[in-house]
Amino acid sequence: MGSARGSYRRPAAIPFPDRNPYTVPKAALGERLFFDALLSKSHTRSCATCHNPSLSWGDGLARAVGEDPSGLPLRAP
Repeated sequence: MGSARGSYRRPAAIPFPDRNPYTVPKAALGERLFFDALLSKSHTRSCATCHNPSLSWGDGLARAVGEDPSGLPLRAP
């Protein structure tokens, strides 16, 4: 695995499929949905609750909380 990681290079641009190209309206919709708590079961947590942009898309916790108050067995990737 070390050699694969060492040979990885980030693409210069995000690749999009020819049949589904990037558009500004799709990006705006994606951002709106990412921050919309109504998509969660409890209607109180958005994706950004755990995948916080200001925390490098994580939550800064040792284990993710999620919808279940007892927590999850893994970190928010």
